[in-house]
Amino acid sequence: MPGENLILSIRNLNVVYWARRGWVKAVRNVSLDIYRGEVLGLVGESGSGKTTLALTVMKLLPTNAKILSGSILYYGLGKAVDLAKLSEKEIRKYRWKEIALAFQGAMNAFNPVMRIKDHFIETAKAHLGHVDEEEVLKEARELLKLVLLEPDRVLRSFPHQLSGGMKQRTLLALALLLRPKLIILDEPTSALDVVSQKVILETLRNIKREFSTTMILITHDLSIAAELTDRVAIMYAGKIMEVGGVEDIFYDPMHPYTRGLLKAVPVLKGTKEVESIPGSPPDLIDLPPGCAFHPRCPYAMERCRREDPPLVEVKPGRFVACWLYTKR
Repeated sequence: MPGENLILSIRNLNVVYWARRGWVKAVRNVSLDIYRGEVLGLVGESGSGKTTLALTVMKLLPTNAKILSGSILYYGLGKAVDLAKLSEKEIRKYRWKEIALAFQGAMNAFNPVMRIKDHFIETAKAHLGHVDEEEVLKEARELLKLVLLEPDRVLRSFPHQLSGGMKQRTLLALALLLRPKLIILDEPTSALDVVSQKVILETLRNIKREFSTTMILITHDLSIAAELTDRVAIMYAGKIMEVGGVEDIFYDPMHPYTRGLLKAVPVLKGTKEVESIPGSPPDLIDLPPGCAFHPRCPYAMERCRREDPPLVEVKPGRFVACWLYTKR
């Protein structure tokens, strides 16, 4: 086992979707390691492949998608298991009990005709078989307290009786029900007001402190990544462009795309001007040759237009896919 702290190791993963115009290259040759107890931020613009990567780990891809190549090695049970090769029946053993996914948009994550208490009970039954319903609800109450909600009120409610922020926190509690070792959070603060976002972040801190749960936080909001994560992976056009510690990424960004993202973040103090990245993300059906970012990159060289740079370790713990740093 390569590294005692490794819980998930993604290697050379390629995922495509079929569309009318052709194959959408949603995840391109992604390699990424996640370590026990850490919060990894997966950051990028909308359409960069972040959610597709999460759905691939859970094997919840839609029918028009397929994994072309690569492996997803999970080490949670002590030995490596390639999730990418498991059947639907086999992967069910890992979903929710080992790896949980809190979907983007909690508004649509619940059955509207079921009370919240029934969501907890049905989730437990689906993965554990016969359960003591009172024990499940007792656990649910403790988890709802952890996410700063009033348990009895929430459990007897229907989803439409909860606000967006309450639904999102309830979804987090539900994701924790079976004590998974890894939780993937897909845009947990999207479509929420600033106050609700603050409560969600506090909730995630509580979860990290209480359970030392490993998390992958998917977001396009750099400020949330800065506040909560230990390491950050920057994704663009289906590919990982840079990986590093949170302070490295924010104070010493290496990839031109990472620098562009940081320049586009407004600040409360000082006279720094906000600069947007010129151009638009590429068409994932018809990608430009070479590095996908080169049409928008101020440092693009001839080699960038011809060859796609590999993701390489340029310093201990720092990985960059850019010809500015890659010698070969």
